[in-house]
Amino acid sequence: MPPVTSQMLDVRREKNCVGITLDRKYFHVNRSFVKRSLRPSEWQINPVTGTVCVPRFGNERLLNESASMQFIAKNTNLPVPKLFACFEDDDAVCLVTEYIEGESMAKLPEEKRKVVEKEIEGHLETLRSLTSDIWGGPSGIVIPPYRVMVKAYRAQWKMKRRESKDLVFLS
Repeated sequence: MPPVTSQMLDVRREKNCVGITLDRKYFHVNRSFVKRSLRPSEWQINPVTGTVCVPRFGNERLLNESASMQFIAKNTNLPVPKLFACFEDDDAVCLVTEYIEGESMAKLPEEKRKVVEKEIEGHLETLRSLTSDIWGGPSGIVIPPYRVMVKAYRAQWKMKRRESKDLVFLS
């Protein structure tokens, strides 16, 4: 099947699909939330240029997210959704987690928002305290920022292990 437009994907949206972006589909099924990378047959056409939008590192990002969730759950007391599964199927990666009901920060009254902001600041400090000598986080998959990927095309980014554990989980 040739590349598609976002409108074509939307018309053929699968049951329980709650969203589609340039690199993923999102599903809410019962108490689970599923993120799935797009398959090559679902890659979209840029309506302005007519070129195919190839999601760079789409599968690797989900594998990295899975490894990060497992690492955080094992090494901290931070609240993380339960990871039910992460697997590859038909050129796509599926990440299946617990679905957690929540309230938008924008909908919270000012006093409650301040409490949540303070709690998040503590969580960020915990993440900053996690260090490693391996580039790319717990998965070891290095995914450079977009501005770097645009200038230097590489299929993989292999990095040497650091001599000291001075790489932080979150900066």
